[in-house]
Amino acid sequence: MPRQLRLTQFPQPYPDELLYSVVARYVHRAGIKNINSINSSLFGLNHNGNLIDLPSGIMRIASVIPEGQNISADEIVSDHTLFNFHTAYTDISYRRKVYRDMLASGSPDKRTALRRKTLIAAPKYLRFCPACQSHMIETFGEAYWRRDQQLAHVVVCPTHRISLSYSHVKLQGRSSLYYRADDTSCHTDTKAVIDNLLDKEIDVLSRIAKRSRQLSQIVQEDRIIDDIRTIYLDLLHSKGFFRAQKQINKNTIGIALQKYLASLVRFWPNIGDGTSDTPTWALLLLKKQGFNTPTFYHILFQDFLAQQPDVKASQGRIDRKPKPKQADIQGKPWKCYNPLISDPAHAKVRITNIRYVGPDLRIRFCCSCEYEYIRRKNSDGMFTKAKFYSFGKSLISHIARAIQEGWALKKTARLAGLNTKTLLKQAEKLGITEVPTVRRQ
Repeated sequence: MPRQLRLTQFPQPYPDELLYSVVARYVHRAGIKNINSINSSLFGLNHNGNLIDLPSGIMRIASVIPEGQNISADEIVSDHTLFNFHTAYTDISYRRKVYRDMLASGSPDKRTALRRKTLIAAPKYLRFCPACQSHMIETFGEAYWRRDQQLAHVVVCPTHRISLSYSHVKLQGRSSLYYRADDTSCHTDTKAVIDNLLDKEIDVLSRIAKRSRQLSQIVQEDRIIDDIRTIYLDLLHSKGFFRAQKQINKNTIGIALQKYLASLVRFWPNIGDGTSDTPTWALLLLKKQGFNTPTFYHILFQDFLAQQPDVKASQGRIDRKPKPKQADIQGKPWKCYNPLISDPAHAKVRITNIRYVGPDLRIRFCCSCEYEYIRRKNSDGMFTKAKFYSFGKSLISHIARAIQEGWALKKTARLAGLNTKTLLKQAEKLGITEVPTVRRQ
């Protein structure tokens, strides 16, 4: 593909335009006839197909875009794919891995796990909002495919509060053909995704679509997934879903959640079963290690909680509790539990985070050696046993010594007070690439 052609005819992406759509407009402008060469030339792929929502080869196509447009690979991933949405509630290491995979020109199949774990069937056709398209043509002179409207669970436009429509562009996993959102693809007589919507149905579907659009536009920070679970526990407590202020009342949650889902099963039949049991997908969000759960589940659960009334003040609303202060946490000086330092009893330990979990305080401590652990202070003033949270720089020298002395992975983990799986995760977090893997003779 001639460099001059790339520089002069690659179009400027529109707001929230799917990268697939930008390429489709480019193919039309450039008059490319050899369809099989598009993914090879633009994305550096050895195969013809690419994913529409989480494509590969971003670094390659970033080099194609005219320099005057000032669009980097980071901006393509953030502004013109569904990376932000699909990784909104994944752990840090997985999010970074997906990002690296998208930059490279490798196989995209491994990333489909981000969306195939949901209980919603993937759409078979690209979708669009007729009202949005009219506005696009009026504003830009042409229409394009919006990225948020291709999410499987988004069936209405939150701006115009109408059902999306199916286009004539069929989705077949990887895409090797590129079609613009023009009159040929988007006839005025195309079928609506959902017919005969009631006002109350439009309300909830619009809220979900709006939140989905917001998440697709937000660059996610490297937050800790456990903080999301803590927020849910706080909300459940404030909504009266705790039993005796100590334990989640799954029966009460199940009844309320199934009632909320009853009006949505005609759109998503598998999310509720009409019983009084809490759906499995909702319980996954409350697990201590509920990593990499689909973003749609979080949106649905958050909307459910937002519609529930707060409990009465006499039941101890969590938002009326005084803000916890470090001065209120007795027991200083605190101990460091790092097994790798020589004198943990005299290490300098500080509090980095305090928050309520139901009636208890969840406190995160950090030592000067960067070792972090969590303890809970119960309502009766008693502390729970320290729970490991994150290692620090002392693990680097420990692993270096393990390699030098030929320790097995299991021994290396045991001396650090960890299991092997946790040791490997901590090593990855610290950027350690060489770790003991087998016992040396």
